[in-house]
Amino acid sequence: MDEFSEADGYETVEDQIDRLVRAAGRTPKDRCKEKKSADERGSPLSSEATTRVTIRVDKRVKERFKSAADDSAFDSYGVAFGRALELYCDGGRASRLEDKLDRVVDDAEAILSQLNESESTSDGLSAVERRTITICHRLGEQFTDDELTTEIADVAGSSEPTVEKYRERVVSRLGYEPHPKAQRKVWVPAEVAKEIATDGVPREIRRPVDLLDRDERVKRIKLALGKHAGKCGGQARATATDVRSKVFDHNISLSSVLDLLNQVALEDGYKLDRGGETTTIGVNVAGGITDETLAETIREYISADVGSLLGETTETTMSDWTDNSDPSIAGTSGSPSSAATDGGGPAPRGDRDD
Repeated sequence: MDEFSEADGYETVEDQIDRLVRAAGRTPKDRCKEKKSADERGSPLSSEATTRVTIRVDKRVKERFKSAADDSAFDSYGVAFGRALELYCDGGRASRLEDKLDRVVDDAEAILSQLNESESTSDGLSAVERRTITICHRLGEQFTDDELTTEIADVAGSSEPTVEKYRERVVSRLGYEPHPKAQRKVWVPAEVAKEIATDGVPREIRRPVDLLDRDERVKRIKLALGKHAGKCGGQARATATDVRSKVFDHNISLSSVLDLLNQVALEDGYKLDRGGETTTIGVNVAGGITDETLAETIREYISADVGSLLGETTETTMSDWTDNSDPSIAGTSGSPSSAATDGGGPAPRGDRDD
């Protein structure tokens, strides 16, 4: 209860560590209790049956806790106490402080190694890393893409490749995402973006393609196709060209898409058809997906009040895309060069290819 109330004696320590984390151009993890997110308002915690536990608590501790619970805007002291127990069981302040220090200790070691290079066994921070940290320092708690571009140009250069490189590095280092509902691109902490976003929209769908790693791009395809199938009777398909244009907004090449589709096809419920002139990925969400975590994420995304990335992709039945598929290829990994191009031809010059 004292930890929840910031009365455990470590509030000043965490404030100082937060300063250190920000000085390294990173974003401290939220303390998780200052306000309720939409998820918390509807969480099982507030709807669980009451469990009564009796224990003697010092009057001052109880008063501090009640004050903190009032400030946190939880519905009742009981719900606030349940949340306090959840945080404590998840590691509490100790785990949070360790996580914050983990984010900056490597940078600190690298910086110190540069101050005494004669004894250093490390190469220290690169010029790109130092510029990235400098740009992070110049930005506020949220900022527009124009402001980010201006700072990048001032510190590192204004060419399009330079801006693109540092934009990705800066927002990744800060852990920021675009504001889900802003009219223009505004970068905010990922925790804030999650609170603002429509419930049920997965992170892989919200984030810009450039900020997704390979595994996240594979999952983006699975989720997008799953969402569309949910609106089409549980089964749907999409061509590689559709995936490139609608799921990735032409931000990666067709050859990269084909490579990702090979990985998607390894998941139960998804099958790849490369037997004809078009390369097609299909899904059966009505019992075909055995990964329950993925299936639950897709169900939540289907229920979310947002449109499908695949839009008007043709509805299909399972037989449409399994009858013509090559069983020796479907569900296995293969070379993208051997896959049909789906009529899209090679990626235009200048497209990013991962």
